Amino acid sequence: MSKQFLPEIGARATLSVALTEEHVRRFAEHIGDDNPLHMDDDFARALGFPGRVAHGMSYAAFLSTLIGTRLPGPGALWAAQTYRFAAPAFIGDEITLAAEVVEAVSATRTLKLAVEAVTADGRLVMEGESTVVLPGAEIGERAGARAPVAGGTRRVALIAGASGGLGSAIAAALARDGYSLALCGRSAERNAATAKHLRETGVDAVAAALDLTDAAAVNNAVATIRDAIGAPTLVVHAASAALPNARVESTDWEIFRRHFEIQAGGLHRLVQSTAPAMIESGGGLFIYIGSTATHGAPPNGMAPYAAAKAAGTQLAKSIALELAPKGIRANIVSPGFMVTDLTASVPSKTRKLAAAQSPLRRLAEVDEVSGAVAFLSSDQSAYINGHDLVIDGGRTMA
Repeated sequence: MSKQFLPEIGARATLSVALTEEHVRRFAEHIGDDNPLHMDDDFARALGFPGRVAHGMSYAAFLSTLIGTRLPGPGALWAAQTYRFAAPAFIGDEITLAAEVVEAVSATRTLKLAVEAVTADGRLVMEGESTVVLPGAEIGERAGARAPVAGGTRRVALIAGASGGLGSAIAAALARDGYSLALCGRSAERNAATAKHLRETGVDAVAAALDLTDAAAVNNAVATIRDAIGAPTLVVHAASAALPNARVESTDWEIFRRHFEIQAGGLHRLVQSTAPAMIESGGGLFIYIGSTATHGAPPNGMAPYAAAKAAGTQLAKSIALELAPKGIRANIVSPGFMVTDLTASVPSKTRKLAAAQSPLRRLAEVDEVSGAVAFLSSDQSAYINGHDLVIDGGRTMA
């Protein structure tokens, strides 16, 4: 079999279909749709039509022929389709089906085709969008090559929450793996100092002000990062508001809102700001730092945190599902209690209880969690998507 490549954006193909009486009759017999609107001229005229209305699918089904034989051609797998039938077509119409490539994602060998059906006199009768996979298409210089785990040849990681204990450990781990780093967090001074230290050791690193609750601020930060070291191909959301310690009935909703804005809202704003460039470069990756608070019974006094983390986790899974065809994956890392500045306000009794409940009888170390993030950011994890990796010493077992 000869080599096959994804067609370029703008590639176009057409196919003609004649809507004869015989064509419509055989189609109706084959599918069992003998609606008199399609089969009886008098019935159709009584409804105000000039004659029988051809079944929409009697010509739209030929998209399969167009896709399988012309664009992209043999080996194509028609994966999804949307239709809008703009006007009726009638017996005697000559239909021209056209398909044009509007998006090509090499990482997943996927095409988006804008399709339409037009009569000989120029009437648009159908339009829609086809999703087509070309499993045998070559990527890069060899067949079956995978896109880099974070898209492109230059790997740039944006770390939200980089000034925290876990965020700092993640930055160090990704620096060892060759990532350029954008350190974002509440502590501008700490991030700037960390970036300066990393640059002194040969790591391409910048610090950027980032407020995850403000869409404009997120967009500005991403633009600053792009101009300095390139568009982010990996986004790690490790930010959090201060942990609460109050019962549900005595917690003001504004505290809940703050956590939701940083977790689910922050992740959504990061996706909106960074995903377009990822798609253009062939792929990317989001890693959301979740929590074991979303697995089983949540800890007492932490309802805002647990609820917001659950929302962020489900959003990450939606990202994994909806953006995977465009080469973008998303995974979650859910650690149990760790010894960090974030958990410093948690009562000692609670931390000791968490350690006692783990089969390993201890809390997680930040390096163990950052190591998991580094693995999910490596090429070895290229087929892992939508996964929630729990790191709690075995307390939570599937």
